[in-house]
Amino acid sequence: MSLSLSLCWGRSGSPSCVLAQVVECPLSVEMVAEGLSLLCKVGNGLGHAYTRLDVKERGVTELSALAPFIHVRFLDVSQNQLRDLSPLTSLTHLLWIKADGNQLTGFKGQLLGELPYLQWLSLASNKIRGLEGLGGAVLEYLNLTGNLIQQVSRLDYGCLSNLVCLELRGNQLESTEGLHLPNLRCLYLV
Repeated sequence: MSLSLSLCWGRSGSPSCVLAQVVECPLSVEMVAEGLSLLCKVGNGLGHAYTRLDVKERGVTELSALAPFIHVRFLDVSQNQLRDLSPLTSLTHLLWIKADGNQLTGFKGQLLGELPYLQWLSLASNKIRGLEGLGGAVLEYLNLTGNLIQQVSRLDYGCLSNLVCLELRGNQLESTEGLHLPNLRCLYLV
């Protein structure tokens, strides 16, 4: 369990500090069952599985319960309290991840680049400060809008060779030096 400090507006119209308790809330199998949808053929075409999972606004802090759900291709875990996406590396069929509005601070140790089919990643409105450790051989769309990124160093062709669209609006960018992505067609900075 951890504590966080929040600002709230008092009756006088001035901000007042409120100490809020953040309770650990790991993802449960029941939450997964409620959020599964999109039944598709899997494997050799004879089996079927649910391939979409929506677990939005549930206060989830941990994702290790996802390990057995290997056929999930589309995942929305937006507006939770996640600090770590590394449990997603067991979901090797992921094509699409939306994890906006969480507590993510960076990519070190996240290993998202090991997801062989990941093409679309949105991590808007987190607390990401740097891009070290970010990768993805087939990643085409990356949304990092509304984070705390100041520099885009180490964002090059070697780690994101297929990136076509990059959104960096609402960050604290000082420079785009170090941005070398020849396939990039859309770059949103403002």
